[in-house]
Amino acid sequence: MNDSQEPTITSNGEDQDARDRIVRAALVQFANHGFRGASIRGIASAADVSPGLIQHHFGTKDGLRKACDDHVMAYLSDTQQQMVQRGAPPPPGEMAGRLDELQPIIDYLIASLQHGSDRALDWFKQITDYTHESLTSGRIGPPLDPSEDTRAIAATQAAMALGVTAFYRHIQQVLDEDDEANMILRVGRARLFLTSDRIVDQETRNRLASALDDYEQSRTTGKPPPSREYRSDDA
Repeated sequence: MNDSQEPTITSNGEDQDARDRIVRAALVQFANHGFRGASIRGIASAADVSPGLIQHHFGTKDGLRKACDDHVMAYLSDTQQQMVQRGAPPPPGEMAGRLDELQPIIDYLIASLQHGSDRALDWFKQITDYTHESLTSGRIGPPLDPSEDTRAIAATQAAMALGVTAFYRHIQQVLDEDDEANMILRVGRARLFLTSDRIVDQETRNRLASALDDYEQSRTTGKPPPSREYRSDDA
């Protein structure tokens, strides 16, 4: 598209679709080229929109980066809240979609943590809050005893989880794993193996393991994963 082309304002649905494409493209561009190296022109090309449309929606590159930060935090928040509310991982079909969505978010988080993003502390505080809720609610495992320093436990658990994210590419190189989806599966299973029974009970552990198995099977066979019963507080 020509840089001078004026943004085309369409219906709300099409407008939101273009905005979402821009954010998804920006996640990848920022992760691959850094926050200074990524350009509005490159992001526009990846999203198949004009640079003017990016300026229309986000104003500047800093505005677009803030939108990416908000998108990542909303994704992490939604995933954690659903886990706490259900007491189980997403159903297998939804799990597959989430795993596919996760890769650009992982890469963006790595770039942000390495760059020292101002939002990194906000992410850490919110992830600690969600972790604390999970550990004290009793929905995924035995609730922590109130006599314990539950806030310190939650903050440390959150830091350990973010550490896996920060060193994700190092883990990938050590494992010599080129298949991104298989990498997510291997790391997911390793984290499940290392998770204490005091944090995740056996029932939830079995559900998480089954969801990972179902996703792997669906990738191998090309068929939808089998239906399973998942507990939901909304049921």
